[in-house]
Amino acid sequence: MKTLLLSCILFCHVLTRADDGYTAWLRYVPIKNQTLLKEYQTNLQTLVAHETHETILKAIEELQLAIPNMLSKPLSTSKEMINESLVIGTPKSTYVQDLKIDLNDLGQEGYLIKTIKTKDQKRTFIIANKEIGVL
Repeated sequence: MKTLLLSCILFCHVLTRADDGYTAWLRYVPIKNQTLLKEYQTNLQTLVAHETHETILKAIEELQLAIPNMLSKPLSTSKEMINESLVIGTPKSTYVQDLKIDLNDLGQEGYLIKTIKTKDQKRTFIIANKEIGVL
């Protein structure tokens, strides 16, 4: 009887703390490491995307949810690279085309995250052959 009671209490406790499937899968918790947090806050100021495919728009929506939660600061969006940017896209985007990176090994759903530093700025790219890879 004690075992059954203990099991019921533990089960109820688990139920009250359970996340829905979405938040359990995509948990965007604030970054605690201050050095890493400051680096990300500096390097991820603007989200840039040229494409308007619905999957790219969903990726933008997800990043606009994730990054402010993780970095404790808002993320602006633009179609132009105006500062330290996070650029997302496929070879349909001129920004991705300008990189001249071979994406053939990625397949249809793979992606590449690459940071490129110029003389005065850093840009991070999330690129894929197809829109689903960016998401």
